[in-house]
Amino acid sequence: MEPAEEVSPTSPTNRRTLIGGSMAAAGLFATADTSAAISDRIAESAVAPRTLREIERDVHDIAAAYTATPAGLLVPRVETGWLAVERLLDGRVRGRTRTTLDTRAGQYALYLALTANDLGHTQAADTYLDLAGQHADEAGDRLLADCVAVLDSSFAFFRNQPHRAQAVAAERRQDAHPYAHPYARPMLGACESRAAARAGDPAAARHALDDMWANLWTGGPLPGTVAVDEDQALAQSAAILSQLADPASEEHARRAIAAYADSGRAGNLGGSYNALARSYLRRPEPDPERAADAARSALAAVGEQRTSWVVDVAGQMWRQMDARWPALPAVHDLGVLVQAAERPALPPTAT
Repeated sequence: MEPAEEVSPTSPTNRRTLIGGSMAAAGLFATADTSAAISDRIAESAVAPRTLREIERDVHDIAAAYTATPAGLLVPRVETGWLAVERLLDGRVRGRTRTTLDTRAGQYALYLALTANDLGHTQAADTYLDLAGQHADEAGDRLLADCVAVLDSSFAFFRNQPHRAQAVAAERRQDAHPYAHPYARPMLGACESRAAARAGDPAAARHALDDMWANLWTGGPLPGTVAVDEDQALAQSAAILSQLADPASEEHARRAIAAYADSGRAGNLGGSYNALARSYLRRPEPDPERAADAARSALAAVGEQRTSWVVDVAGQMWRQMDARWPALPAVHDLGVLVQAAERPALPPTAT
């Protein structure tokens, strides 16, 4: 996708040629023709509608591909689109065109934050997320702003900052923004619920979880974070209820695993196996062998993608198991896989 060429109506050469010709003409308002010519050049400098449609189509294609495409393979495409839009924003664009481009640039930046985080590049993820937030503010785009809050909460949660994660999601879902976008609202509920569960606030966790289930998204994917449909709700419920040591988490996890088994959504499948593993550990009588088996399945699901939020969680559970049951062969075998998965991944091979 090539950015539209910008034509500068204010370049010295253009203006000297136009104005010089008009000054040679006699009579009142002889410069009217020059005014018309400059107006035409300004109009020519706008971004063509075709270009805007191509950008929109590209962002929607990325949204559809994100959950089933290895992050390392998706990054070059997202970077190319993002840079093209930023170049257009550097030109003479204004009004609704500029608002649209700010939205698209923010959406591209959001996917760069997502993929950077998936690959374990936390500093880059934060940088892109900050930029996505700035573009959301410039565009006044509610969905983009809500999705920025989802990622902000998610990053805090996986970096063991549950109180901040809970506050960010709750503030955007209900307190200061009672009308969160329908696409983002269930994910904001999931973010708030899992953070509250980890922070030791089970009542808030269950309240936000109920809100997630009450507002499931039934349409297709939109540019932004992952939609919470029924399958995603099962996976989120499994993870949250396992934090609460609720036995219902095992059934939710098994149903989520069945839903994602042949979907191509490796991260979701791996996360569901991790939820099942945690459920086994949170039983009144823990079952470390089955937990280790489930965590191994989580690592196998993401394979060479090495999705950080799956690998890191499996690693945390292995360390807990290794501290209590180091002699168990299943725990030892999980440790070998965790240590291999935590090594830096090789660059992806394009196919």
